[in-house]
Amino acid sequence: MQRGSGDRLVEVIGERSAHQEDHRSANAQQEARVKAYDERTIAGAGATDADAAGHRLRS
Repeated sequence: MQRGSGDRLVEVIGERSAHQEDHRSANAQQEARVKAYDERTIAGAGATDADAAGHRLRS
């Protein structure tokens, strides 16, 4: 049985939509990783500053 061009168009559009969603998901995951890294970096710097301040207070 032969499929019509409309069926193929629906299939192509569905594949394209799925690909776009995969791309959006990958971008969102990457953005979340970058944000988490930035937050860890800021937290680490804050901890270092707090430790240095604690040493100054004890000196």
